[in-house]
Amino acid sequence: MNSIFRRKNNINELKDRIDEIEIELSKLEYIIDSLQHGLIVFNHMGLIQIINKYAKKMFDFKLDEIIGKSAIFLTRDRNFQDLIEKALNTREEIKEDVVIGTKIYQANFDPIPHTNPKLGINQGVVLTLIDVTENRQMAQMKREFFANASHELKSPLTTIIGYQQLLVEGIINDNGSMETQGKILKESYRMNKIITEMLELSKLESTTEIAVEKNNLLSVLSEILVSYKQLIDEKKIEVTSNIRDSYHEIDIMHADQIIRNLIDNAIHYNDFGGKLYNELTPKHLIVEDSGIGIAPEDVSRIFERFYRVDKARSKSEGGTGLGLAIVKHVANLYHYDVKVESKLGIGTKITITFSK
Repeated sequence: MNSIFRRKNNINELKDRIDEIEIELSKLEYIIDSLQHGLIVFNHMGLIQIINKYAKKMFDFKLDEIIGKSAIFLTRDRNFQDLIEKALNTREEIKEDVVIGTKIYQANFDPIPHTNPKLGINQGVVLTLIDVTENRQMAQMKREFFANASHELKSPLTTIIGYQQLLVEGIINDNGSMETQGKILKESYRMNKIITEMLELSKLESTTEIAVEKNNLLSVLSEILVSYKQLIDEKKIEVTSNIRDSYHEIDIMHADQIIRNLIDNAIHYNDFGGKLYNELTPKHLIVEDSGIGIAPEDVSRIFERFYRVDKARSKSEGGTGLGLAIVKHVANLYHYDVKVESKLGIGTKITITFSK
């Protein structure tokens, strides 16, 4: 009887222990599946031992399809397979970017210590995959921005230096000096505008809090149209407006940036004797011109920094290629919707729909 009783106690204790292990395994599985990055464990033979929910979704696998399988079943990317093999063979930590689908991941390979072969703990590798797509894209955008900025600033600076050298060396006589100084002044203004708009963009990108107050965009638009009157008259542009009070919680400088840049583009890229239409209501702002228009393949790119539809005309008009990028940044800051409609050689219509 005692032996039977002891046996039952042992069985109950074993069941309790198994239940405890299952609970701990469930906890561990829950924690692993809760990670917001991919986790894959390979044994010393390169066979997959553990894969979490995030990684299964990345590679579009079910658990029973991949556990115990080789890394070659995970991906067809030869470079990625080589990285896994290298990590297993070298027993070194490796960090490298890999592309999976449309995203960029930082692949971190960490070796598993060869601690106790008797317990079946063999050398292997833990792979974590962290989504760094946004960070890498931002870094690329910054590199392109500085490269483009350097190029844009170099152009007027080279012109200024060249003309100034001609004046200093007396190559240009008194009759041509005034014209040359005018060109120097024009390029100086252009350079100043590029720097100013670069600083504006930088400030917008770093803005996290907005000090807003209720402003009437009608007043802002009216003042901007008055400031461009001379240029409008010179180009004999016919201006038609359908505008009324439009109150919004917005920083007055941001309101000026978004409206001024739209009006500026509509004038500079308009034809001599062209038309400019403005419509302002509490719901939206429309700026439409009858200018050069935009080709369909260029429409999606006009808000990129330094992107110009007509580079020659933009530079001759003093454009920087930053105006619409500023418009887009301000619109995103206030969750405004921006819609562009354009036909090459006919004109462009940009609609800003204000958030409720």
